[in-house]
Amino acid sequence: MFKFIGLISISVQSISQPVYNQGPVVIGGENDENGCLIGAGYTWCEAHQSCIREWVTPCEDNFKNCNDCLSKQTNGINIACPVECNMVDTVMVTPLNKPKKRNLGDPISTPYHISYPDTTHPMYPTDPLPPTYTTLPVPEPVITVCPEVMCMMYCENGYLVSDNGCQMCSCQAPTLIPEPDPFEQPVASCDNVPCSGFPSRMANMPCDDGSMGGPVCLPDDTGVCTWTIRSCPVEELSGPEEHIGECPIPLSYCNNAYVCPKVTEVTYCSQGGIPGYTTYKLSLLIKNPIVRTIYAIYGDSDDGVSRPMSIPPAYQSPSFNSNIGGPTPSLALIDYSVNYDSWLTMNTIDGDPYETLSSVGIDFNSWNELQGIYTTDGAIFTTSSPDLNMDDEYIVGQITISDDQVTDVIMNIQGRIVSLDDTLRNTWTETQVTFHLSKPEVVDPNIIPLNCISWYDGCNTCLVNNGQLGGCTRLMCFREDNPYCLSFDGNQQSGH
Repeated sequence: MFKFIGLISISVQSISQPVYNQGPVVIGGENDENGCLIGAGYTWCEAHQSCIREWVTPCEDNFKNCNDCLSKQTNGINIACPVECNMVDTVMVTPLNKPKKRNLGDPISTPYHISYPDTTHPMYPTDPLPPTYTTLPVPEPVITVCPEVMCMMYCENGYLVSDNGCQMCSCQAPTLIPEPDPFEQPVASCDNVPCSGFPSRMANMPCDDGSMGGPVCLPDDTGVCTWTIRSCPVEELSGPEEHIGECPIPLSYCNNAYVCPKVTEVTYCSQGGIPGYTTYKLSLLIKNPIVRTIYAIYGDSDDGVSRPMSIPPAYQSPSFNSNIGGPTPSLALIDYSVNYDSWLTMNTIDGDPYETLSSVGIDFNSWNELQGIYTTDGAIFTTSSPDLNMDDEYIVGQITISDDQVTDVIMNIQGRIVSLDDTLRNTWTETQVTFHLSKPEVVDPNIIPLNCISWYDGCNTCLVNNGQLGGCTRLMCFREDNPYCLSFDGNQQSGH
């Protein structure tokens, strides 16, 4: 038994002995000059006269006081501070007395006395730890459930809505938008303010209703004071009286500033001229009292804007065709079709014997029943332009087209305005004046035209002199047809 124990002892001793004969093992690696293990994080602290780990043991070599130590920690320096540097007293809340029960409407007061530590003491840092904020929960919105309501009514402007946002069976009142008053003067005033646009030295002219027409300084849409023209009322515009019972062409509404177009039938209800054709006279009515003269009709495209003169295809007399100024009266005695020729003019209708009319940029040779005139660089003008009055009618052309043709004549008009100073060459312009041409309708078929010489009354044929019946046939008719003029006097024009 002793042998067995001895063997075990010998075996243990042999196993515990190292294989190689090495020296004592040094933990932590190298030491600094003060014997501190560098690898283990030790450094020499002069204040403690020992090796320490800076992040574990505070060393006064690394800071001056608590404020300095804590400041270095804040800036990322890994050093330990004394325990007293971290002692920050919490706010002491001491109840002064028992809180009273507060009624609704009482002012809110704090029944507590709050004492704060003396931060001037060296043990308290100037930069305390950051405060902790508590986020209050956001209350969920209250969702109002509207009851299902079926309104047995239709509301054009929608239904009324209750305070809870639910629809009620009541209609909303329509939103009334006041229409602007076209005669309302702008609020802004241009008194004693320089005006742009028209010269201010223009005469005011009285209108028939007692108002004054002429220049007035008013602010435009942008607020700039500009000379504008106050026109006389449109109701003043009226041409010569129409023959009662014929086929008058009523004046259309005109919103122009200076002149308005007027169309008058030369034939009688599309009869009495060239068979199958209707002849129209084109004229201008003076709308504004400052219009002094008219001297040109034209088409142009200034400033990149096209303002053409457009004349439709029209009948041309095969024998004595006149393009401007109308036919010579003596020619009408030779060929009555000359009375229904198509031409343009500047208030001259007798063939222009004094040669006051001229044209430029218009190809009259191509104007016929198949091709019209269209120009953006042509004009007809006159060297004689007498002063006009408000009741004057200014003729600018005559057009003969087929009865089934509906078309427009478009032209620009230019003239001079009335001025207190005759040396000023002030002009006015009316662009795209439109004459609408369509076959007139019979108003009263029983009225006899003035230029009718033979009339059918629905049964018998009668002679006519200046619209009065003469001798008639005496046939007995069992039914009467519609009356009409059988023949017209080619030497007379109704001009209505």
